[in-house]
Amino acid sequence: MSTTVIRPTALSFPSTQWIIGKRDDLFWFIASALFGYLALVGIAAGFSVLTALIIWNLLIDGPHVFATATRTYLDHESRARLGWRLWSVIPFLLIGPAMWAFGFSHLFLVAVISWAQYHIAKQHFGFIMLYKRKTGEKGDIKLDRSFLLISLMLPWAIFAIAMLMPTRVPGRLFMLFGMGCYGIAAAIYVGHQFNKWKTFQVMNPPKLLLLSIVIPLHWLAFYYAIEKPEGLIIAGIATNVGHSLQYHRLMWFHNRNRYSTQDGFAAILSRSPIIYFGIALLLNVIFSAAPRAAFADNTMLLSSLGGMNMTHYYLDSLIWRTRSDKGLATALRL
Repeated sequence: MSTTVIRPTALSFPSTQWIIGKRDDLFWFIASALFGYLALVGIAAGFSVLTALIIWNLLIDGPHVFATATRTYLDHESRARLGWRLWSVIPFLLIGPAMWAFGFSHLFLVAVISWAQYHIAKQHFGFIMLYKRKTGEKGDIKLDRSFLLISLMLPWAIFAIAMLMPTRVPGRLFMLFGMGCYGIAAAIYVGHQFNKWKTFQVMNPPKLLLLSIVIPLHWLAFYYAIEKPEGLIIAGIATNVGHSLQYHRLMWFHNRNRYSTQDGFAAILSRSPIIYFGIALLLNVIFSAAPRAAFADNTMLLSSLGGMNMTHYYLDSLIWRTRSDKGLATALRL
């Protein structure tokens, strides 16, 4: 999820530092990253990576990808607003097989995962912006954005470089060197926060809690996975599971507030979380899980399914913009 700077409005909702409420925010938006740590611990203890992948794809990550449909393809207002962009799924489905046919399969894999990591970073920045609006922290937007992007993209970049280098380098040594360089940026950011606290400037506890849990997870996940044969899968599960839970809770919060008093299919899906998740799960089974099983022996056709994820990344970057969608700000109670 991505968002833009939220401008003050005359909405009459009470001002709190939480998006939904303290309990919901702490569990779904902040502590959800702890499930990534649990995934790493479980895999390190011997839990099957294949089993973890099936559970993650079928019940967590896949439904979160198709949950985007509840406020795009299945919402008549969004269909009218997005128009031709909804057809982007077709070229996205064709990119993978095309690159595979011309011998660029590794480049395609790196490109899709890089976009996925950027998508995750942008969603976390979206939550930071929401918390800045809620707490009244008006400054440090560029600093927060730059620090978060560096913090979450750098470990993946190091992993990708180590993976693509023609001669195998000691992955964890390479990662430790990157951590040392990154420590300079982290020290500057932490020092700035300490100075804000010392000079009685507005602080943002939810933002700092989110950063303190999410950033170490990404470094730990890629450090642990960098020398594993199934490293991409392991790091992907660990860094995505909390992101998916965040997305489901925010999407349900938005849909319930926005569609419960409307007519149409989107309103039907907002009647209960069971209906909402059931549709997301069903779409995942039909358009991802079943084709994935059918194409298991054909890597070229299997690569086409990356188009579903890319469609999610693209549409998701369009639907969380409060400047162009005033109903969004109202539904999020900003």
